[in-house]
Amino acid sequence: MQTLLVDFGNSRIKWARHAGGALHPSSVLRHRQQALPALLTQAWAALSPPQRVVIASVADPDRQTQLADWIKQHWSLEPEFIVSPAVGQGLRNSYREPARLGCDRWAAMVGAYHLAKAAVCVVDCGSAVTLDVVDAGGQHLGGLILPGVHTMQAALTAHTTLAPVELTQSPTFLLGTSTEAAIAGGITHAISALVQQTLIQLAQTAEVTATCYLTGGDADIIAPLLQQPYVPEPDLVLKGLAIMAHAT
Repeated sequence: MQTLLVDFGNSRIKWARHAGGALHPSSVLRHRQQALPALLTQAWAALSPPQRVVIASVADPDRQTQLADWIKQHWSLEPEFIVSPAVGQGLRNSYREPARLGCDRWAAMVGAYHLAKAAVCVVDCGSAVTLDVVDAGGQHLGGLILPGVHTMQAALTAHTTLAPVELTQSPTFLLGTSTEAAIAGGITHAISALVQQTLIQLAQTAEVTATCYLTGGDADIIAPLLQQPYVPEPDLVLKGLAIMAHAT
């Protein structure tokens, strides 16, 4: 059976085919401020029709409806939108209302935990940066959420007279010698410092030594600043989705 796995975020849509027990190469497009049906037609019209479509989505409800309608119209399939469970795939959700935990976060945790088979710290660098920790027994200890690289920049420029900065890579030095460099450094070091401090505190106060998995569209901007070891996994959400789809 061929399953199309879809990670539908606030800014990007990423997908890959899962067939014969293997995840095939992924593709990604930015969809924010674009006509979604036309974008999907351009990207997916040449795909061979899948037997299932499994989606992790944190996009707004209107965009989710557009995505579902396209799939129904073109492939005559009812897409499966996942929801974070209380227990599943060897993990236990820490939220009192499990479904309120972002399903992309859950899928990423599933992917990381099954790769490491040990405690993990999952950092997803997208429009928001999310950080989640799972202990060696599969218990989700909780997480953190903060604005992502470009969201921080947009907030700063929207509320000040500072001009936007092109942020495509991390600064080479801690302190900026121009306003642009100071903004870039402030944003990227704020995120990387949170990741590092979380890993340090986990080891010191919770006695949890977690393997850090880094994923998301802006992971390459943050990665060079991390002083703690990490594992880059750009398809972590899709890998988790593959495990979840196989279990249903």
